[in-house]
Amino acid sequence: MKYILIFIALFLLGGIFLIISKNQEQSSLPQNNFQIPTPQEEIASLPYTASFSITTQGTKRIFTDTKYHQQSTEVFISSNDPSKVTVTKNNITWQNFFDTLPSPMKLTPDCLTTGTGQVFCSNNTSQLYFTINGVSDPNALEKIIQPNEILDITYSEIQ
Repeated sequence: MKYILIFIALFLLGGIFLIISKNQEQSSLPQNNFQIPTPQEEIASLPYTASFSITTQGTKRIFTDTKYHQQSTEVFISSNDPSKVTVTKNNITWQNFFDTLPSPMKLTPDCLTTGTGQVFCSNNTSQLYFTINGVSDPNALEKIIQPNEILDITYSEIQ
């Protein structure tokens, strides 16, 4: 009986030893804390560029005036190619970019006010259209700017 109790005690101690050594082995392994980002949180290699264009009633708007250049350190256009937006911080939306441009320039989903103060608002006959990479997207201003993306904004007669 004495040998059986010793055997059981050794068996239990051996089991405890195995459990402890297994836990230590697992805790010494590197932990993978990588989380897959959602599409709106994708992390791009910074800085990166995207492009935009604005056309009103057949007239392409240009942004060569220096008042539009380098208005932010996070998202900006520069004189070498004012149709290219440089993004230096993650999670910058198209609206964030347009908000950096000087007044009177302003853009909402329904109205565009140009840098010269002309106003183009959606109405019964004309509308602002937004496309990203050729695909219509009325919520384009809310979207995070993606590398090499092309945003086209057009104000024209209702199609």
